[in-house]
Amino acid sequence: MRPPSLRIEAPFVLKTFMSIFCLLYIVSVLAGAQNATELWPKGYAVIPTPRAVNLEDGEVQIDNRWVIVPTGIDAQEISVRSLRRDLTDWYRLNLNTGAQGDYVIRLLIQAGAVKTAADAEIDKQAYRLRISDRSTEITGNDAPGLFYGVQTLLQLVRQHSSGALFVPKGTISDWSQLQLRFLHWDTKHHQDRIETLKRYLD
Repeated sequence: MRPPSLRIEAPFVLKTFMSIFCLLYIVSVLAGAQNATELWPKGYAVIPTPRAVNLEDGEVQIDNRWVIVPTGIDAQEISVRSLRRDLTDWYRLNLNTGAQGDYVIRLLIQAGAVKTAADAEIDKQAYRLRISDRSTEITGNDAPGLFYGVQTLLQLVRQHSSGALFVPKGTISDWSQLQLRFLHWDTKHHQDRIETLKRYLD
């Protein structure tokens, strides 16, 4: 008696192949985009991928010794509030603001600090992030650039198995390719708490 033959439907094979192909394609695109900088090989990922990355050897531990120093801007400016809030909410790290300290995260706005050769509205979104042993400085060409620089710093924070928080030493510069950045909020298929909505509206 012949054993029953195993039949595999063609549509099933095609769907499986296409799913695997699409997955591999997406992974390769993401990896290729991040590999354009030094971040990905060292275990860091920043969205969007910065235009210029120059990492140095070593990391810097971020702990409660650090002070956020708003320079020439108000302590209630969105970039300052965002940095403090997200470090607290995501990493349980509460940093104070002040005029000085032994370890400082300095936030400032300086027109033309980053040369972009772009339109004025895009130029405002440029920032430079410098991280060294006792100083982290985020300089924005204008308020939008400072805000985006803060978001990059937050993405760079990496928590080791000990619970300690580290960021890489180096310098990162970036600015947008397009003037406008949009957020599509799907409230039908993606429900979030009101606190999350308020965070995005801030």
